[in-house]
Amino acid sequence: MRHILLTLSACLAFAAGYAEKPVKGAHLRLENATYNFGDVPRKGGDLVREFRFVNDGTAPLVLVRVITSCSCLKASFSKRPVEPADSGVIRITYEPHKSEPGAFNKVIQVYSNSVDGRDVITGLPKTVRIESEEIRRALNKPLDEMAKAVKDALDATPPDLASDLMYYGILLTGGGALLRGLDVRLRDETGVSVNVSPTALDNVVNGCARVLEANAFDGGFVQTNA
Repeated sequence: MRHILLTLSACLAFAAGYAEKPVKGAHLRLENATYNFGDVPRKGGDLVREFRFVNDGTAPLVLVRVITSCSCLKASFSKRPVEPADSGVIRITYEPHKSEPGAFNKVIQVYSNSVDGRDVITGLPKTVRIESEEIRRALNKPLDEMAKAVKDALDATPPDLASDLMYYGILLTGGGALLRGLDVRLRDETGVSVNVSPTALDNVVNGCARVLEANAFDGGFVQTNA
């Protein structure tokens, strides 16, 4: 038997508070952000809980992703925009056989296009809608530095490797590779074809796993002498 408590957490763009009047922009309000499954037998079937939310803002609300803190939890939701005054559902499925015995609390992070925070001057809660153009301006300087680093690396690349790069192109991986338009910008800056790995989010983890496996067969981790 185990005791499990689910809590939906505000992340980036998650509004869980009640707004007395419509908020300018999208605003997500949960009817209930916590649910207690109580005592659950490990060999029992899957349990399902639906968390209902309302868009009490003035613009369409879009859920981007829902991240669970355990492989025993699965989340499903619609990516269709939720119009003002309409509601939606986040469906959470708990699979008891995939978790360890005992009581625990799991947090589910919900990302959307609504941003909540606190005004540092008034100290009151405040909702701010961030447009894509503002994000582009904020990222402009680090992207310039990134492009410069890539060009410097290409300049220092031996001719034989440079010819391979020109033929095969650059492959972007990791979470940053998913930044929209990054591949196009680097291609324009370097003149080299740039592609994004279809498994960009998994590549780093899988690579680390292979290194650890290889070192395990060799009898330990790689060590360097200072």
